[in-house]
Amino acid sequence: MNRKMKILGRMLTWNNIEFFKYALKKALDFCDEVVVIEGCHSRNYPRHSTDGTVEYLKSFRHPKLKILKPDWDGLAKKHWQYWMVQCDLCNLAIKSFDFWNHDAWIMGWPDDQFYFDEDLEKIRNTLKTTAGNRVWFTGRRFIYNFRFNVLEQTPKHAAMTISRITPGCYYVPIHHLCYKNGRRYSQVNKGERISDISMFHYSSVKKIERMKARCYMAMETPGRYILSSGWFEKWMNVEWIKDEDIFKHKDTLAFVLSSEPDSINIYRGKHPEILDNHPWRNIDDVRKI
Repeated sequence: MNRKMKILGRMLTWNNIEFFKYALKKALDFCDEVVVIEGCHSRNYPRHSTDGTVEYLKSFRHPKLKILKPDWDGLAKKHWQYWMVQCDLCNLAIKSFDFWNHDAWIMGWPDDQFYFDEDLEKIRNTLKTTAGNRVWFTGRRFIYNFRFNVLEQTPKHAAMTISRITPGCYYVPIHHLCYKNGRRYSQVNKGERISDISMFHYSSVKKIERMKARCYMAMETPGRYILSSGWFEKWMNVEWIKDEDIFKHKDTLAFVLSSEPDSINIYRGKHPEILDNHPWRNIDDVRKI
């Protein structure tokens, strides 16, 4: 592998400042270039964040960081489907990276996703030596707190995949990278799994209003099955007294997290170092904040 190998990070954010500022810092530590797109195209919510994210980005300076400002009104007029807009944003990022070339790798870095420092080094070393066009690893997605989660061990989620940039590649909805002939990487190249690495994704550790917004934005899109009618109510209705009670709700949580019931578990191990002082680190239920 060429010594000039670069790693590019793509981050989309909207009203998630509690995790975003930590994720951005870690992405900038690891990647050679990071493109951030802030905002949403919803017809029913503010176009830009109202939680301090906009102000944070205005005051933040870093040589690796590039902040894009899409034409949100134009995107809304072009198409209002959630996954189509996400795809357009990914392809916009392609055109914006200075290091977009065939010695580079691209990773979607959600604004609430984290890795252990030592695992990031393992990822970097694997990218230098692998002959495949994808690298993937186990992921944990958390809900309500830093304990309840689902363990995912398949490469179906784009957030768990890092892809090699090949000539003419581009995105199709939502975050699937395709070769120039239109065939998805996942259909052609199984890639390499790093078995002893976990991605930590706090995707459902959110305040009530943010989770409600996620649900209703998705419901603006017809046919979108992941977040459908009743999803937010199910997320709200799960209750527990002791941790083990969570297993009584495994079917509900499987629906909310689009996962398998048997993947629900209680994690009592360490979390990535950058979250040691996160204000929600020891919160039992973020819905009560």
